[in-house]
Amino acid sequence: MRSAAQLWQDQRRAPGLLLGGDVLADVERWKRSSPVGVLGELENSLIAESQRKARRIRRSLSALGALVVMSVLVVRAEVRAHVAEEIATKSEAERVSKRSSMASQTRRCATWRRRTSVGITQFGLRYMLAKALQPRMSERARFSSSSGRMWSAVFAPDSKRVLTTDDRSARMWDAESSQLLFTMSHGDTVYRAMFSPDGSRIITAGGDGTVRIWHAATGAPIRELTYQRSGAKRWRYSAVAMSSHLVAAIDMMGRTAHVWDAETGTRIAELTELANDASEKASLAFSPDGRWLATTGGDDVRVFDTSTWQQAVTIAGPRVRSLSFDPTGPRLAVGTYDGVASIWEIPSGCARPIFARRGSVGRCRRVFA
Repeated sequence: MRSAAQLWQDQRRAPGLLLGGDVLADVERWKRSSPVGVLGELENSLIAESQRKARRIRRSLSALGALVVMSVLVVRAEVRAHVAEEIATKSEAERVSKRSSMASQTRRCATWRRRTSVGITQFGLRYMLAKALQPRMSERARFSSSSGRMWSAVFAPDSKRVLTTDDRSARMWDAESSQLLFTMSHGDTVYRAMFSPDGSRIITAGGDGTVRIWHAATGAPIRELTYQRSGAKRWRYSAVAMSSHLVAAIDMMGRTAHVWDAETGTRIAELTELANDASEKASLAFSPDGRWLATTGGDDVRVFDTSTWQQAVTIAGPRVRSLSFDPTGPRLAVGTYDGVASIWEIPSGCARPIFARRGSVGRCRRVFA
């Protein structure tokens, strides 16, 4: 329970990490039978928020059920009215031949008006149902996880396939038919997956302490990369990056990154102390030419020269949310939780904020390690 609550806190209390179903019911029963004070404030907050979410879901299901029942009642009433009208019409037809043509025309007009009214009512019902279904009709495809939560999804370079990750594996799907093509199992959470620059390979990073390389066409395993030390804890890699010949992964706390040779699996570098505070969003990226590797644990951004693995530039945070290299040149874009995005020249360390909710564009400044 403490692990689930801490993960929920580390992921900024993401709704997808809340308890639900049988798990929530078991926790509630256990809490009622446990002494007061066993659970801390964070665990109680997780349980309370999960209960609120469960109540909202029950209210939504009740409202949907009421709408369905109302729709059935309306349709049934219209059917009965239509049957009654048909019976009345037949009775009138038998008397039409005995009356004058003027009376016959009057009755036909009345019948036409009644039928028109029924048609308008049916059109309104069809319109309401179509509006209710409109969000689902816009959905082109839906993919399920092999276990638990879905952590990431990315299109293949050919745009014909979608790569997803979940609590047990990475899976490849056909984007048009939603058909599962193959599964790449880790046996533990796969936090991130990506394609190699040429699109021929898939790289996955998981909680089992491994980074794995697969054939993008078949899902067959190529290589398993590890960086374990005797007696050390098992790494949990939350992000991965690849250049033409290097693979890098960063741990969940954003404090350590490991680098391997993609062709041989040889360990190349271990980059430590990448974050000054607790992680908010660990991330890393190679420049298009593979010359630079940028890393962050949610505080500062550190850029390393891949020829020497020496730190070349430090970009001050705090609360860095994402980073990305310019595909056309040595520039790095950095986004923060504070609503600011900036572009940095690498390796000069010259920065120009380009978007901000507050303040004006800052002056170019140089920041070095």
